[in-house]
Amino acid sequence: MNRTNGFTLIELMIVVALIGIVTSLALPAYQTYSIKAKLSEAFSMMSVAKAAIHLHHAENGTMPSAGSSLMTEVETHLTGLPSIISTDSTSSPANPNEVTMTLRIRDLGGSTGDASSNSLALRFLSSSGVVRLDCSSAAGTTIEPNFLPDQCRN
Repeated sequence: MNRTNGFTLIELMIVVALIGIVTSLALPAYQTYSIKAKLSEAFSMMSVAKAAIHLHHAENGTMPSAGSSLMTEVETHLTGLPSIISTDSTSSPANPNEVTMTLRIRDLGGSTGDASSNSLALRFLSSSGVVRLDCSSAAGTTIEPNFLPDQCRN
């Protein structure tokens, strides 16, 4: 009897097909994970800004204005991050209880589009002495909600 060692062609094709199926299932999950990881860097660095804005509000009773030294310092700090292209803050003298900071984030990959469409708007609102953060699409965020942290999904 003549026996050969090794795998047949059909066995190898089945293994390759299974690897392809597993890869096609895992790739979208990985892309979502990597986009969320890039956004989490911006959010973790925002903790410093949040603390400074909360302190300013506690001391002065109003939010910092867009051109204040505090907001300029926060913007400079955030622009130094590798994932952030630019920052901009806006406020209105008519509404001293609100300040909005918009971050343009580098290309996140996946279905998020290019870097010009990746804006994360962080609107700090004060009412009754409590400062809360709104980063939903209503605040001006253009990133798909499923990539944002839970606090930004409204």
